[in-house]
Amino acid sequence: MIFAPIPSPSWLIVATISAAALCLCASAGVALWLNPRLRRASRRHPTARAIFFALAGLLSLPFILSQGLTAWALGRAALDEQARRQTLDTPTIIQQVNMPRSTRLVLREPGQLETFERAAFPEPITVYGFRALAMRRILGIDDTGRRDRLHSAMIELAEDQPWSGWHCTRDTPVAVELGPDGRLDSIRSCRLATEYDRGAITLPADSEIRASAGTRYVSGRRGRDRWIVSPPRGTALAVGSLRLNATLFLDRERRPLRARGVLADPLALGGIHYPRGTATRIRFDADTARVSSWFMSPTRDGIAARDNGGDIVFGQAVAHGPGGDVVEITDNTTAGFHHLRPLRTPP
Repeated sequence: MIFAPIPSPSWLIVATISAAALCLCASAGVALWLNPRLRRASRRHPTARAIFFALAGLLSLPFILSQGLTAWALGRAALDEQARRQTLDTPTIIQQVNMPRSTRLVLREPGQLETFERAAFPEPITVYGFRALAMRRILGIDDTGRRDRLHSAMIELAEDQPWSGWHCTRDTPVAVELGPDGRLDSIRSCRLATEYDRGAITLPADSEIRASAGTRYVSGRRGRDRWIVSPPRGTALAVGSLRLNATLFLDRERRPLRARGVLADPLALGGIHYPRGTATRIRFDADTARVSSWFMSPTRDGIAARDNGGDIVFGQAVAHGPGGDVVEITDNTTAGFHHLRPLRTPP
């Protein structure tokens, strides 16, 4: 959404009066040209005619000037946009990218090729190890005020391609991090072209794969996760017979470490019946990829019924062992669950 400034009420009144005066002046001129009797009558009162057209013309000036300035601004913007678009006449290396002839560029600063924001190639070329048809760069402002500081880029693939053992789809651009000189810093993410089977866990197609340097904890310690997997919106992650709307964390060898999210279906575990939407955290045994512990926390409007004992309500969390047996019932803060407060209380 693009937000545009709203004119002040006073200017709207002036513009309305000015536009009405211009319409009145034009209508009077057309009437005098078409009606001979009215034309002869106006000749008998030249002073009144001059005063009428002078006042109408004066009142219409704000509208005429505003329309003229608008047309000038639109023309200037069109010229600037045309100056920002350039097509290469010869093969050129720009910011570590070897671009062929006929590459179409969109520049941030006209005439400065190193400030290109988008490049569309006439044929697939190799960009940072991928066969690409186009790329889009995100430029920012550095500490010295330069506006062409590189942050990252999105690469549009020519075909489905591998990356570090994953198979990336061409339908979604690959995100990469760049250094100040345009060199590749790291590859950030892509989406799976096909379903990926990890035994007990199946990653659906179109899942987002993000590279990770390890989750940073408050103590400063880094986690062992090196891959973060987010299934597409509306698609549940299958963990054995369990379905979760969750994010999955994998280690360097793509073995599951933990998952967090909510239940996609009701679940009975350890004599407790959890409703759909229950917040869930799962830890896995890195060697066997089997669940080593479960942590469950009902939502504000959810209640987990127990076969024996009181129900589990919002604010409580349950720890389960690998077999599903209840290990401990504690509060959300101790278990590490953080539920957001609603902006307004429903009636």
